Amino acid sequence: MTRSEKSMATITTSTGLATSAAVIPIPVADSVAISGVQVAMVVALGGIYGQVISKDFAKSLLGVFLVAKVGEWLASMFKLIPGPGTVVGGVVQMVIAGSLTYSLGLAVRSVLERGLELTKDSVREAQEGLDKDAIKRKQAELKRKIKKTKAAEEHIAFVATPEYF
Repeated sequence: MTRSEKSMATITTSTGLATSAAVIPIPVADSVAISGVQVAMVVALGGIYGQVISKDFAKSLLGVFLVAKVGEWLASMFKLIPGPGTVVGGVVQMVIAGSLTYSLGLAVRSVLERGLELTKDSVREAQEGLDKDAIKRKQAELKRKIKKTKAAEEHIAFVATPEYF
C-alpha cells in the first residue's frame, strides 16, 4: 500500500469515527471525542509521511482549521434545516464533524505529500486549495449514510420492541 493510499485510509477511517462520536449526547464529551479523533489522525498522517507530529502541535492545527471553517459550515447546514431539534442538531453535528475531519485530513495530507513543512500557515493554505466539490460530495455521502442509519435504527427498534413478540 502506498503512502497516498494509507493516508486516504486513515482520513476515511477518522472521518467515520468523528461522525460517530458526534452522536454522543453529552455536549462536551462529544467535542472531546471528535477532537481526539482529529488529533490522532494528524499524528498518524505524520507517521505515514515520516514526520513526528506531537499531540500539542496537532491540537494547535485543529484550532487554526476549525476557526476558519466552522462558521461557514454551520451557516450552510442550518439553512437546510426547516426546524432544529435534538435529532436534527445531532445529524447536523455529525455532518459537520465528518466534513471538518475529512477536510483537515486532506489539507494535512496535501502539505505532507508535497514535502512541505507542516505549519499552521501551510495547512491553512492547503485547506484553501482543497477541491470544494470533493468536500461537498463527502458531505452528501455522510448525509446519505446517516439517513440509512436512522432508518435502520427505527426498524431495529420496531422489531426489537417486546410487545411485538
